[in-house]
Amino acid sequence: MIVALTGFMASGKSYFGRKAARRCGLKFADLDLEMAERSGYGSVNALVAREGMETFRTFETEVLAQLLETEKDMVLSLGGGTVLSPANREMLKRKVRIIWLDTDLEIIMQRMNPAIRPVAAGKSREELEALYAERRPVYESCADAVLHIGAEDETDETVQRLAALIRSFI
Repeated sequence: MIVALTGFMASGKSYFGRKAARRCGLKFADLDLEMAERSGYGSVNALVAREGMETFRTFETEVLAQLLETEKDMVLSLGGGTVLSPANREMLKRKVRIIWLDTDLEIIMQRMNPAIRPVAAGKSREELEALYAERRPVYESCADAVLHIGAEDETDETVQRLAALIRSFI
């Protein structure tokens, strides 16, 4: 079974996902890193800068489909916008279990580096808050489980809780 992690950028999908996958003895993949490697650009920023957001989103769907066809038991960190595509949501719903990392916005804002996040580049705090509010219902609608991550949560506890959710699906 593939367990996919969704959530806003800087919500901890890659960080906690990698640690929880290791704890569960599962392979881990990061969709953004897969795209960066397969595109030859080395980063999603470079891919977006050279090809544009529309091409980026099309490529994202292609790489996601390939991963879902070739991989089995693993944890997959999705990009923050992956589930915005109805086609991606449908593909994911048929093939994986989805955990939404519902991370407090304050934590996200502390972690976020707009320089490495093409969707955040040049946006004000208010614009990012609006984007966060707009995406939350989409994350919620496609989630099979939700892991809330608050400011008081310790890293190891969060990894343990995520690993327990992953195990519940495998």
